[in-house]
Amino acid sequence: MFDYFTSSIITSVFWGFMSLASATIGKADKDVGLFFKLIIYGISGMLFLFVHQKKLITKIHKIWNTNRKIMIIFIAAVFAGAYPANRCLYNAYSNCGENAHIVMTVTYVLPVVIAVLGARLLLKEHIKPAAILGIFFILLGVLLLKLYGHNDPKIFKK
Repeated sequence: MFDYFTSSIITSVFWGFMSLASATIGKADKDVGLFFKLIIYGISGMLFLFVHQKKLITKIHKIWNTNRKIMIIFIAAVFAGAYPANRCLYNAYSNCGENAHIVMTVTYVLPVVIAVLGARLLLKEHIKPAAILGIFFILLGVLLLKLYGHNDPKIFKK
């Protein structure tokens, strides 16, 4: 289909628009936003299974039989993290006032830091100095948003 970088850019564009939609509904009502997001993801998963059933079932059996531990860890991590993470996200949108841009930025860039460090620690990938520098700038950007990027001084206290 596409190379990994192009696929990453396309994903980012979709996630950017999804983030705007989440912010919009989250500011209107956090519980409604959370409910619909989780339901839509569930329906999307069922549609994916329906379209790719034969191939997907074969692949699931293969991973289950060859590396059951990784599948159990993945399922547990997603199950344990999906609700609390999204609950906090919609709580942030509900309480952010005119600062949805900060919520979107922080919730999209800090996982990058975790992903890069996790790739190094868990997947044993080599991380180049430029990536470490990028992590530094991400963390600096989050700090700058916290200190100076907000629109309502009552929201964030120094």
